[in-house]
Amino acid sequence: MKATSLQKAIQKLGGTAEIKTVPTNYGGKRELVGELNGHDVHMHISKYTDGSDFFTVRAISKRGEYDPGSDYNPGGYTFCNRIKDLNWAAKLTN
Repeated sequence: MKATSLQKAIQKLGGTAEIKTVPTNYGGKRELVGELNGHDVHMHISKYTDGSDFFTVRAISKRGEYDPGSDYNPGGYTFCNRIKDLNWAAKLTN
């Protein structure tokens, strides 16, 4: 999915989102970072395409939390692979 499409969807639902370059030891990486309804929305962007196969959503209150006992998802993220899952993941609908 395209990062620009996800960005527009977040903004249309009343959230904020930006696509930015984060410095790394290897030059930098692009990612989408946003907030919607008390949730962080994040997507790593491939350098070969304008997007990724998935994005993650996590409650802002869980920033910095880490469960070392969880091998699968220690940060408590919800992984989504369709933009229409954004409403459900950010608790806008049931």
